[in-house]
Amino acid sequence: MKVFEYIDPRGKFELRAYSLSAGEYVLPGTELFLSAPELEMLEKIKNFKRKKQFIYSRFFLKQRLSEILALNPSEIKFSLQGDGKPVLDLESVAKKKSIDFNISHTGDLILIGISEYGKIGVDIEHFRQSKHLQKIAERLFSAAENDHLNSLQDKSETVVAFTKIWSAKEALVKTFAGGVLKHASEISINAQTWGIESLPANFGEPGDLELHFFSDVADHVISCGYLGG
Repeated sequence: MKVFEYIDPRGKFELRAYSLSAGEYVLPGTELFLSAPELEMLEKIKNFKRKKQFIYSRFFLKQRLSEILALNPSEIKFSLQGDGKPVLDLESVAKKKSIDFNISHTGDLILIGISEYGKIGVDIEHFRQSKHLQKIAERLFSAAENDHLNSLQDKSETVVAFTKIWSAKEALVKTFAGGVLKHASEISINAQTWGIESLPANFGEPGDLELHFFSDVADHVISCGYLGG
């Protein structure tokens, strides 16, 4: 069941979130939309939850890409970029169009972002308390981000702020296909304006990127990084 949809008013990118627990989908046989390498990857996934995430995320993604590209889902193939970000294999679609996309999972939720005009990174996170939040923040958050978290008196406010900052870092890093642990400490988010304060040098200037937040899915934050015209 689709639980969230956002179409950028400029037509630059689109986001959709699906809940796997809010209704069952009748999928075609996996061989009809998964490539041979993807079927091999699927066989190697032993965890049932991760296997289900892989199948459904590929199905929803290819379903939408097939509409944009006017191709059968089985014709759409991916290659890996950077630290493992799937990208459209242009050779497999006869160089019809350059499209960037990104996927995020949490629990039974799948988030998919697609852009025909630039780079996109997405993340969906559940607001939940953890005893490790402070250690993670001390290691990977900027001084300003930590100062903001330490200024909050209410634990629930701290969880929300931490999760939004972390989700923003994830989305921005995934825009460039880098590993989040490599770059999280180099990214700083202004927790007052929720804008980008600083980025790794190879990501460009903060003003070059857009950062969007959405709270349409209860108890979750959705973040989207976008770089394009």
